[in-house]
Amino acid sequence: MPAGVLRAPYPFREAPEVELFTEARPTWDRLLADLSSARSELRVENFIFSDGLAGAAVADALVRAATNGARVRLQIDAFGSKGLGDASRRRLRAAGVELRIYNRLRLGKALRPSRAIPRTHRRIVTVDDRVGWTGGLAFADQWWPSEGREAARDTMVRFTGAAVADLADAFDRLWEDRRRGPRPELPAGCHGQLRVVPQYTLRYPHYNHAFMRRLAFTQRRAWIAVPYFVPGPNLFDAFRALLRRRVDLRFLFPGRRTDHPAVRIAARRHYGRLLRAGARIWEYQPSFMHAKTALFDDEWLLAGSCNLDSWSMFINNEIAVEICDPGIAGLARHRFELDFSRAREVTWEEWRRRPLPARLLERLFGTFESAF
Repeated sequence: MPAGVLRAPYPFREAPEVELFTEARPTWDRLLADLSSARSELRVENFIFSDGLAGAAVADALVRAATNGARVRLQIDAFGSKGLGDASRRRLRAAGVELRIYNRLRLGKALRPSRAIPRTHRRIVTVDDRVGWTGGLAFADQWWPSEGREAARDTMVRFTGAAVADLADAFDRLWEDRRRGPRPELPAGCHGQLRVVPQYTLRYPHYNHAFMRRLAFTQRRAWIAVPYFVPGPNLFDAFRALLRRRVDLRFLFPGRRTDHPAVRIAARRHYGRLLRAGARIWEYQPSFMHAKTALFDDEWLLAGSCNLDSWSMFINNEIAVEICDPGIAGLARHRFELDFSRAREVTWEEWRRRPLPARLLERLFGTFESAF
C-alpha cells in the first residue's frame, strides 16, 4: 500500500474514466445529460436546490428519468434547499420522484441542538450504478451560466467503475439512516486510483483524517482551494509543518464575490499567520470561488463538498473523492494555475498595511468564527 493511504471506510478502486469538470457550461451539459439518461436507478443529493433556471433544468432531467422508468431518489437539505418552492416539490413527486427533505426545520428541535444543527452538505449523483458525480456544484442560479455574469467557479468529478457502488452505498446509508452498519470488506492493498470518502454527522471524521494524512505525506506541493476557511489549531500546526519542510503551500479563496461576507472576513483574520510562515494566498476575482479541491504533489487530489471548518470536518454530512492519478493531478494543477492568473495575490507587505477598519471587522467577526 502506498505511503499515507488510509484504508477506511472504502478502498481505492480502479476507475476506467475519471473526468474533472471546472467550467460551468460543460459541467451542466454533461451532468444534465447523465441525469436524463437514467433507466434503472438515479440517486441525487444536494445541499442547495432552488427554484430558477438551474433548478428547473435539474427538475426536468429528474422527471425525464422517472418517465423513462428509473427509480429516482432525491435528498435535499431542509435549510440549504428552502428556496425550492412547493410547486416544484409537488411536480417532482407527481412525476414519481421520491423526494426526501433532510432534517426538517422544526421548533421542537431547537431544544436539542445535536439534532437540529447537522445538515447534509453533500453533492452526490449516481446514474444506473455506472456513473458517479461529486464536487461542490449547487442546483441554483449562482452556478448557472448566463450572459453578462460569470457563474460560480466550482469543480465536479465524474467517474465510472467500482467506486460508483461505494458512492451509492454512502447515499443509501444516509437515506436509510444506517450509518452504523457494516462496511464493505476492504482489500489487502491499494488496488486503484480513486476512493470515496464519506463523512457522517458526529461520526468518525474520515475526510478530516484523509486531508491531514495528505498534508503529512506531501513533499513538494499543497495547493488548496476552499470557499470557507475557519481552521482549528491542529490544521494550523499541519500547515506550519509543511512550510518547515519547504513545501509550496498555496491557498485560493473567494474575493469580494461571496455568498457569506462575514465568513470571508473571519477567514481573512488568519491570513497573517499563514503569510508570515511562508504560505501564498490568492483571492479569486471573476466570480464566487466555491471549488473545494486540494492538490498534493504531482499525483494526489481531494475534491468534494468539504470546507475547512468545523461544520465540514465534524458536524455535517459530507462527501469527497481521493484520487491518486498523475493525469488528473496534472489537469488540476493546470486549473489552479489558470485560477491564480485570474486572482489577486495577497502579499505579507500588503497585509500588514491593511487599514484599521478592516482589522476591526476581522476581530469582530473572528469572535464568532466557531459558529461558521
